Amino acid sequence: MAANKNDVQPFDWTKNNDLITKRTVKLTKPMGIILEEVDETNCQSGVIIKDIDPMGNAAAASRKGDADICIRDKVLAVNNEDVEFKTFENIMDLIVSSEGSDISVTLGRSPGSVALRWPNGVGVAAQPGEHFCDLALLAKFRISYSCTSGGCGTCEQSIISEKTNQRYVRPCVSRVPKGADFLTVEP
Repeated sequence: MAANKNDVQPFDWTKNNDLITKRTVKLTKPMGIILEEVDETNCQSGVIIKDIDPMGNAAAASRKGDADICIRDKVLAVNNEDVEFKTFENIMDLIVSSEGSDISVTLGRSPGSVALRWPNGVGVAAQPGEHFCDLALLAKFRISYSCTSGGCGTCEQSIISEKTNQRYVRPCVSRVPKGADFLTVEP
């Protein structure tokens, strides 16, 4: 467990947007997400999703299968207006001034990342090799641990991917595998 759950680091974004996985989701206000402006170094300016409230509308839409939204996703557009390199304040102004309760948000995901969906509806854009235990903390998903060395099986979770069907992992020692685009942790 190397990372602090409050340390959300955006992945390297490329200037060539053809490599970024993009999708548009419809969310209802209040959306239940926390946005954060990222550093302007290395062409990474913009706003990312820092956190998703497990009890909020974004997580609820995710649990129903209506939205693919993850912590670390970059906000690219709000109601079809390009905001990829806008400030936090610019994006919040668009969201707040939007008429009605529904917001259309276009999100980008870093190349090579794996969408890891937890049972509480929170998704995390993970990189292969990251520890499941750190990602569970980031997603506010509680896992019981005992030995923390993989021997007892207390923390064992079922995951389903689009390629390998169901398998079991022990988050205390397991890492996100290479080659998956999407993993779901089953309750």
